[in-house]
Amino acid sequence: MLRGAIRLTFAGALLTAVTSCGRPGNEGSRYEVFSPEEGWCYSDTLSFPITHTDTLASGRVAVGVTHTGEYPFSDLWLEITSAGKEGTARRDTLCLRLADRNGRWKGHGIGTSFQVADTARTVFRHRSGAPFTVRHIMREDTLRGVERVGLFFIPTK
Repeated sequence: MLRGAIRLTFAGALLTAVTSCGRPGNEGSRYEVFSPEEGWCYSDTLSFPITHTDTLASGRVAVGVTHTGEYPFSDLWLEITSAGKEGTARRDTLCLRLADRNGRWKGHGIGTSFQVADTARTVFRHRSGAPFTVRHIMREDTLRGVERVGLFFIPTK
C-alpha cells in the first residue's frame, strides 16, 4: 500500500516537472481532451507524436488521467503502443488505480476533477516523430467521466 502511494506521488511529481519545465527536445507531450457528453469510445485510439533531439531514444512513458466523480470504476486499464522498426510494435498495459478499496478517489485536483499519473514499466526504444498510441481496454464501450489523458516520454540516460 505504501509502495503504491510512493509510486503515485513520484509519478505525479514527475508529470508536474515534465509539464512545468518545458524541456527542449521533448515536444509532443500533451493531453487529449474528451467531451463530457461523448465520453471515450473503445474504438478511439489517441495518438501522441513525440519528438526528441535523438533520432532514437530509450525511455519510459508516463500517463496522466483527469477524471470526474462520474467515472464508474475504481481503475482504468490502458494499452500503450509504440511503433518499432519495419512495422513491429511494442506494447505495455498500464492499470491506473483511481480509487481505493473504500471507493475514495486517489487523485488530486480542483473541484470535481481528480488527476492520477503513473509510469509504464516497459522501456521503449522510440524513433523521434513516431506516435505513441493509447487506448482504454476496459469492458465498456464508452467511458464517461474521463476528461483528459496525457502522455509524456521520459528519456533514460
